[in-house]
Amino acid sequence: MVLRASAAYSTGIGVRPEDVVLVVEVVSPSNAAHDLITKRALYAEHGTAHYWIVDIRDVGQPVLRVLRLDAGQYVEKAFAGAERVSLTEPVPIELSATELLD
Repeated sequence: MVLRASAAYSTGIGVRPEDVVLVVEVVSPSNAAHDLITKRALYAEHGTAHYWIVDIRDVGQPVLRVLRLDAGQYVEKAFAGAERVSLTEPVPIELSATELLD
């Protein structure tokens, strides 16, 4: 989870949804439906603008799902294996799903 810098100075307990910039999770092979459906809906409901899902269930071909919240729904782009993804938000970065596992 990546938070806004201002969240580091909060005196409250826990994380406010508006302070979350990005959530990155790895799909659990034993509970993929929870990770891919339930959590996705919860993050959208709480306004998490950027959500990345790393799916390693296919060991030879990991998948990076990049989700961006638009009008309350996630728009998803998926990138497999060594396929390069170049993003400008929430941070400028270029990577592949394979590199996340190195």
